[in-house]
Amino acid sequence: MGLELGDPDLRKRDAVLVDTFLTLDHAVELADQIAASGKNLTYLYITHGHGDHFFDINALKRRFPNVRAVATASVVDRRAASSRPK
Repeated sequence: MGLELGDPDLRKRDAVLVDTFLTLDHAVELADQIAASGKNLTYLYITHGHGDHFFDINALKRRFPNVRAVATASVVDRRAASSRPK
């Protein structure tokens, strides 16, 4: 049996972030707060394809190299389409 989100052991050691901040400074500050809590950022869930929810993924990955960014297929498709030259 795997861990469930309600599992107290999971909540004690891991953190999940929903979307990122618009600025690098905010992302670094958030990463500092997560690290200070003693938790490991395991997942970054992207809710929709606006760029401000993707901008700082690399900054968070530098601090938490094993973090996995996840999104639905439609979010990934929208992000890919919006980054293509017009």
